[in-house]
Amino acid sequence: MGPVSREALWRYISAGGKPLDGTLAEVFGGQPTINDDDDIDWEEPSPDDDESLVSEDDEMAWVSLDSWDIDESSCNTLITEEMHKAVKEGDYQTVKRLVDGGADIEARSKYDMPTLQIAALYGHWKIVQILIDRGADIAVQGRYEWTALHSAAIQSYPEVVKVIIDRDINLELRDRDGQTALHFAAIGGDCSIIKMLLARGADILAADDDGQTVLHIAAMRGPLEAVHILLDYGADLRAKTRSGSTAYNYAIVNNNSDIAMVLKGYYRSFKT
Repeated sequence: MGPVSREALWRYISAGGKPLDGTLAEVFGGQPTINDDDDIDWEEPSPDDDESLVSEDDEMAWVSLDSWDIDESSCNTLITEEMHKAVKEGDYQTVKRLVDGGADIEARSKYDMPTLQIAALYGHWKIVQILIDRGADIAVQGRYEWTALHSAAIQSYPEVVKVIIDRDINLELRDRDGQTALHFAAIGGDCSIIKMLLARGADILAADDDGQTVLHIAAMRGPLEAVHILLDYGADLRAKTRSGSTAYNYAIVNNNSDIAMVLKGYYRSFKT
């Protein structure tokens, strides 16, 4: 491997990068020394150190980058790992510094999750917002073909959902099982998200690959309020899955007697 790119490593350092597996170390104010075994130790700076060594100027490349046997790809991997760590922890300032420094906002984790999806999954709406503002693709699909909206909906983060749908995302994007964000909102059980998506025009009649509508999921999982909301928006009581089950059947099988009673009452009024 060749030496690490000065530009890439500088982006990492200037964003406050910390050690990952001992390959890189935090160098703000620290000096590298090479032992006989070529390991890198880090010494605290003394008050007598040259000021240029601790400045925030690009000359901070005094860390002898040419002696670091890390290629560009490895450095970018470390930057991505550090950014995803900051995203998970909700460290907005670190994420902002990394993004502003040129980190790849579309970079995926080893689990094939784009940065935006990770931010949504952990419920950090401010980070979701800055990633979108910096050009992150709101429709990008990651592991299991989830979008960031799917992640926020199933985790019940209404603030994140609002940030995403305010950017006019296609609400009918489906995961690998054919489920939309509205299906995921029903799984999460957050009625505020269900209302939000329906108010923006989400298809209440959409069925997944097994023929399950959002009403099927609500009848199976609850809460009762979600069922009322869906019925008020025109959910189809007669819709059947591929196996021939209605939402009422789902409520009965899952011992949701209160939901079953409501569905039965709606069905009777519908017939008359």
